[in-house]
Amino acid sequence: MTTTLLTRQQVGDAMDAVQGQVHACAQRMQKAGTVGVSVIILPTGGLKSVQVRGMFAGTPVGDCVADAVRRARFPPFAGSAMPVNYPFVLR
Repeated sequence: MTTTLLTRQQVGDAMDAVQGQVHACAQRMQKAGTVGVSVIILPTGGLKSVQVRGMFAGTPVGDCVADAVRRARFPPFAGSAMPVNYPFVLR
């Protein structure tokens, strides 16, 4: 059964699944801080777009994080594409 929109928990679960890859970006490049990521989730559960915002936008760390987030998969849902902003804290 598909839902109309994804819940906060469903979004968090999908992002948690790529959290290790995101943190690997920070560790490899020895960077810390918050990476804001804007995604548009398609009703199929795939991603239409991924954009890194803030101080890591356009940097190698930001590019690495964007690549990791592109691997996230969400449950299918009914309706239009869903924009979501999500913060990752890098340590």
